[in-house]
Amino acid sequence: MSLFYDIAEGPMKSAAEKMRQFCHNIADSLHIGIMASHVDGTICYMNEPFATMFGFERSAAVGDHICNYFPESELLNVISSQKQQVRVLFEFKGNKAFISRYPVFDGTACIGGYVEAYIRDIQDLSPLLSRIQDLEQKTKYLKKRVKATQPRAAFSFDSLVGDSEAMRRLKKQGMRFANSNQPILITGESGTGKELIANALHSASPRAPHAFVSVNCAAIPSELMEAELFGYAEGSFTGASKRGRIGKFELADGGTIFLDEVAEIPMNMQAKLLRILESHEIQKVGSNEKIHSNFRVLAATNKDLRQMAHKGTFRMDLYHRLSVLHLHAPPLRERLDDLVLLVPDLLDQIARQEHCLVPNIDNAIFPILRKYYWPGNIRELKNILIYTHFSQEKEWNNITPNSLPPHLFEVGTDEVHVGISLKEQCRNYMRTVIEKTLIRCKGNKTLTARELNLSRNELYKKIKEMGIDPALGKSGCL
Repeated sequence: MSLFYDIAEGPMKSAAEKMRQFCHNIADSLHIGIMASHVDGTICYMNEPFATMFGFERSAAVGDHICNYFPESELLNVISSQKQQVRVLFEFKGNKAFISRYPVFDGTACIGGYVEAYIRDIQDLSPLLSRIQDLEQKTKYLKKRVKATQPRAAFSFDSLVGDSEAMRRLKKQGMRFANSNQPILITGESGTGKELIANALHSASPRAPHAFVSVNCAAIPSELMEAELFGYAEGSFTGASKRGRIGKFELADGGTIFLDEVAEIPMNMQAKLLRILESHEIQKVGSNEKIHSNFRVLAATNKDLRQMAHKGTFRMDLYHRLSVLHLHAPPLRERLDDLVLLVPDLLDQIARQEHCLVPNIDNAIFPILRKYYWPGNIRELKNILIYTHFSQEKEWNNITPNSLPPHLFEVGTDEVHVGISLKEQCRNYMRTVIEKTLIRCKGNKTLTARELNLSRNELYKKIKEMGIDPALGKSGCL
């Protein structure tokens, strides 16, 4: 109360002097050095910590021009530009400090500026600066290593084997889409080569020199998905790496991120994914900092996302965000003419993997392959060709009809195949009927069971027993 009494009742000059001295005492007790300047560069204030930090005589400095002490003072630039400089590393006569520079306003007019020095004892900076320099060197090294090891797309549109009408249409459309930065949704049954298409899109795009980051959304546990996609900060949760982790979206900066099996992303993650797709800003788990990443997103699924969105099992807004552009990978049964190109190509791949010679092909196998309906598509075709390698008692020199697995032979064909029991042929036929019915009913289990005069439980049991893909027939079309 005495201070206010003195100001109110005593002489105005005395009260102002007491208030000025009171403020000076506060400023001198701070651990932050402060210096202020008029708009013309005249030093109008300096607290004791600032004078001590830089070795000045305060009484001599106040009233002098700032350039007499700091010949290339940035404070004058801050005053003229009216733009602050925060936490800048400053070196003066061999000493270093962190400082911030701010303009001072009277209403809208800039009347000067001031400097804050954040370290009480300049010597306290030495270990910190040494640590910063060490981290900067390590960061540069790690950035070079990350860039050198960034995943690249391994395929182009020329790598997509096939000359059928469906494949020509796919390649033509894909080449047009490649130059766009818009998201692309790739749909198709399991085994149709959706990841190869994603690779080709990246390779044909201006982003080809940068990373192609592939993420199998179905393989990531839901509780780890956020940390995997967006990364996490140091010590953000129990078991987290001390160094933190870079997320997939950050790793894809400048390049492409491919979200395979995107329909498997949990609902609670879909909102976060949508936000990142719209803003391109990533916030790591355990961090408040936002990181910008210039990525292009590709997504793939063998499910009907539109139907899922209408059912409420997939966010409608995310579906629309992902499906700006759409490519459909045709099933093998719709491009049987490509078998004559696919078989030699796949055999060449297998021979390289198994370190053996490419076998001769008996053309008699192609009519058999054409009669099959290929629920597993190209992946199943490759598996069948691998089977021909390991099922041979002798060296893998030739592929003949007898080299093929029994389930390719359906009852009712003209060919007679030795060594296939009646029981096996009946099982193959039953499997064929169920799979073809599923395809015809577009994967609808209720309609399939009705056509086969089975209950839904009986149908599900036979699907499981015979190893039939439960998603068979679902095109994933938009």
